[in-house]
Amino acid sequence: MSCWLRLQEGLVVSGSEVSMVGGRTKHQNDTGGPFVYENWKAALAGSPSRGVLEFCLFSEAPIISELKDLGPYQLLNALPLVSLPVADFAPAIVLRVEVHSGEPSEVKVPRKTNTERYHGGGLPSEFAGLLSLCLAARIEPGYLSRTFEPDGDPLGRPRAHHWHARPMLLRASSEAPVLPTLSERPSLAHAQRLGTIPMLAPAAAVALVRAAKLYQRGLWTSDAHPEYAWLMLVSAVETAAQYWRCEKEPPLDRMRASKPELAAFLQAECSPDVVVRVAELVADYMGATKTFVDFVLEFVPPPPRQRPPQALRLEWKAMPTHMRKVYHYRSRALHNGTPFPLPMCRPPRLIEGGWQEKPLGLAQVALGATWEQADTPMLLHVFEYLVRHALLRWWEAMTGDDV
Repeated sequence: MSCWLRLQEGLVVSGSEVSMVGGRTKHQNDTGGPFVYENWKAALAGSPSRGVLEFCLFSEAPIISELKDLGPYQLLNALPLVSLPVADFAPAIVLRVEVHSGEPSEVKVPRKTNTERYHGGGLPSEFAGLLSLCLAARIEPGYLSRTFEPDGDPLGRPRAHHWHARPMLLRASSEAPVLPTLSERPSLAHAQRLGTIPMLAPAAAVALVRAAKLYQRGLWTSDAHPEYAWLMLVSAVETAAQYWRCEKEPPLDRMRASKPELAAFLQAECSPDVVVRVAELVADYMGATKTFVDFVLEFVPPPPRQRPPQALRLEWKAMPTHMRKVYHYRSRALHNGTPFPLPMCRPPRLIEGGWQEKPLGLAQVALGATWEQADTPMLLHVFEYLVRHALLRWWEAMTGDDV
């Protein structure tokens, strides 16, 4: 059996996603990082190459530059022909993957449920999310387009998949974009921080990929369904904040801070081991608003360089109040179906060189509801700016690398 056939046995392709690169599926007590991380660590450990795969990544933006020094990965510019009609989304980046992770003989399918590194996608999906976060651009994972067998044709073998469909971006009836601040010509040179991925702990890499994919989903839905984009962006922060809080504060301390009466009762009635175990089980469900707000305040970026007149600016010093309000709307949307306020979902206007940062007027009425300006602190594009830069600052803090 050729090396390429062995590689195929260890490569599970489902739809347009790679579900597993290599053959290693870890047990629950030995959970690894995301696929991009595991393959990179295998390359650094000297595991031999088992073949090369190429995937198309789609974008609506004209990508410039290339990135070829990412360990076992290369991001190649697809060089679209500008003379051709431009679709909403077109193949913009070729992701080249040199596969290093485990031999198919190492495959062990555990019998117990384990979702420690599950995020609903594979390696192309991970790259699309991370690139969206790095570049502030809509980037969608594509299909396997070419394979290079270890003993095969040096020019590679093209691949076609009947299940693949071009990503379709839903647009709102209004032509004005809700996120006008997205990169118009994103450069892959701005994705150099991807080189720090193998510096992360496995669980940190999983949290980063999950947060990046949620950010990516927020960008994707922003024009057609901005109320869902709000939820995705809040969830991106929550994902990072939960990991950050767990690393910063032990479960027992979190329980004492959030539920002091419960902690005191357990310590009076139970053994120390039981108290610690209960804290581990419940700590993630306590103090969710505080965790969200604290994370944003820890990593909040400075205001954008170009801003509208003072009356239309977000008050940056009142960020704790703003974030509590945003999280309140998140909880109402999830628990009783009340969407984010419509004034916070509308496209901004460009006024004196800056995009308005909060809704106009003292109050707004729409669709049977009324909102005072104090209850609609910011527009979606401002929150996207906060989320992206907070996540990038958190990433930087975990690696100590200022890219």
